[in-house]
Amino acid sequence: MKQKLFSKDNPMSMMFIIDILLFVFLAIFPLFVNEFRLQIMAKCLCYIVFAYSLDLLWGYVGLMSMGHAVFFGIGAYIVAIGYSMEGGIPSYMTSLGVMKAPGIYYVLAHKPIAFFAALIGCGVVASILGAFLFTKKVNSVFFSLITFALARVFELLIINQQKYTGGANGITQVPSKLLVDVEIPDNIYYFVLLGIVVLVYVFCRYLTNSRYGLILEAVRENEDRLNFFGYNVVRFKVVVFIISAVIAGLAGIMFATSQSFIGPSNVGISASTAVLVWLALGGRGNITGATVGTLVVCWAESLFSEQLTDYWNIIYGIMVLLVVFFIPKGIVGTLREAVYNKRTEARHNLELE
Repeated sequence: MKQKLFSKDNPMSMMFIIDILLFVFLAIFPLFVNEFRLQIMAKCLCYIVFAYSLDLLWGYVGLMSMGHAVFFGIGAYIVAIGYSMEGGIPSYMTSLGVMKAPGIYYVLAHKPIAFFAALIGCGVVASILGAFLFTKKVNSVFFSLITFALARVFELLIINQQKYTGGANGITQVPSKLLVDVEIPDNIYYFVLLGIVVLVYVFCRYLTNSRYGLILEAVRENEDRLNFFGYNVVRFKVVVFIISAVIAGLAGIMFATSQSFIGPSNVGISASTAVLVWLALGGRGNITGATVGTLVVCWAESLFSEQLTDYWNIIYGIMVLLVVFFIPKGIVGTLREAVYNKRTEARHNLELE
């Protein structure tokens, strides 16, 4: 029974237990920290959902998007623009002489419309982009390059359209609201964010452990063989790309409303490559790795940048190199493999006896 409990594929595996412990830790975290630390962890929760979104695409399908922050930004900016319209024309527009906003902005001023428009917008963009790239049979390398270029284009678009997007200064004072027109205190909003993280986690676990998840892994391992068996690989890629984009957009909504800010630095190449590092450090292809990697990097950045401001980027680079050379499967991936190999060896020795 013990071996079965900790087997690699059992839902009550070591990874699942680690997840439970992590969520318990996140739930009791506000009891022991001040408001500043709570705000940092709230940001980490947003990033965890963002990491989940890319892990579905990169970890399970093998498509490394180097511009995934575009969807994060679409979700965040649509909500931020809509919410900033609640008091009339926002200050970042009036300061540049814009006295009348585009018609769509007034529609987005309604909270539920802005929320769902952000998610739908991410899905529509992903469906168009995915249908174009995957029907053209663009391989993983060119997919990464195209999404990388897309991130740069989107970042420049946000900066250049300053009178409509806030430009390089971004959009500030975004209220902590989701579907209702009531601003939620930060200490309560933290648990709203945590609830969303748990829901997304459960969805991702269900998806990846289902038959659909096995097909996604088969796409990663041998796409041609799956085509031979009659599966529509293009459709599977497009669908998972849409799901991934919508979850990334949800993470953007969480970020904008919890941090009261969204700017071009959060939606371009820098943010897109950062999430790749989180997954590489934690271990891609398992949801636990996405959680661990995001928390480690997020808190390392916060703590080291406070104490060693001038050296944080060097420390960050060293962390990346250590992962690449010594634990290429990430923290959780390496741990899972070590435990699995140890139990396999113990079972083999038991059989020899």
